[in-house]
Amino acid sequence: MDSRIVEGEAVPVIDLGPLLDPHDPTDVPATELEVVTKIGMACEEWGFFQVVNHGIPVDLIEEMLDTSRKFFEYSTQEKMKVKTLQPRGGDQSLLPSGFNAYPQCEWDSYENLYYFTGPSACNTFPEDLPQLR
Repeated sequence: MDSRIVEGEAVPVIDLGPLLDPHDPTDVPATELEVVTKIGMACEEWGFFQVVNHGIPVDLIEEMLDTSRKFFEYSTQEKMKVKTLQPRGGDQSLLPSGFNAYPQCEWDSYENLYYFTGPSACNTFPEDLPQLR
């Protein structure tokens, strides 16, 4: 079967179940290699994909979405309180974290809430939404 994307075809759906099954870490089953191959193909041909059997409980996903909606309903002034700068790798430049909005125009607004992990992360969080931690 040709693995190329056909016009009108649905977004690739990738089953992550085989990656979550416990097994000997020195023995990578063929099914895991298939999953990795499918992810690579979806990224190259589509740029994105949908995952199923990822192991994240639905109630946790719903709580995360609800908490995110609450945050994005705040005023811009309130959202800006969680904007910080993070060190970028080994150099001295900084990356914005927390709340950001791009671009600043009247017809389109893209907002995000971006956090870093690791020992050098200095994220700030809204006081009244501890779930974002």
